Amino acid sequence: METSTEINFACDPFTMTCAASRIKNVMQEQDRLYALFRVIAIVLGAFWVWMGRAAISQGYLWVSSYNPEVGRVTTGPTLTWVVFGGLLIVAGILPWKWLANRRK
Repeated sequence: METSTEINFACDPFTMTCAASRIKNVMQEQDRLYALFRVIAIVLGAFWVWMGRAAISQGYLWVSSYNPEVGRVTTGPTLTWVVFGGLLIVAGILPWKWLANRRK
C-alpha cells in the first residue's frame, strides 16, 4: 500500500484561490462566534440589571444565600447585580478588536 504525501486541494497552485477562500471562511466563522459571545454578554447583562432593579424597586436591598463552605447564611447587596450587569453590557458593546488594533 502506497502512502501519498501530496495533498490535492483542487485549486490553482499559481493563484492560491482555494487557500484564500479557506482563510476567509475561517475568519468569518471566528467573527460569527465573536458576535455570538457579544450578544450573550449583552443579554445576560440586561437580565442582571433587570433583576437588580426589580429587587431594589420592591424594597429588597439585600439577598441572602447559604454558603456551604462557611456553614452559615451570607448576604450581599442587590446593587451588585446592577453593577455586574452594567459591566457585562459595556463589555458586550465595546469594540474590543478595534481597541486592540489601536494599541499596536
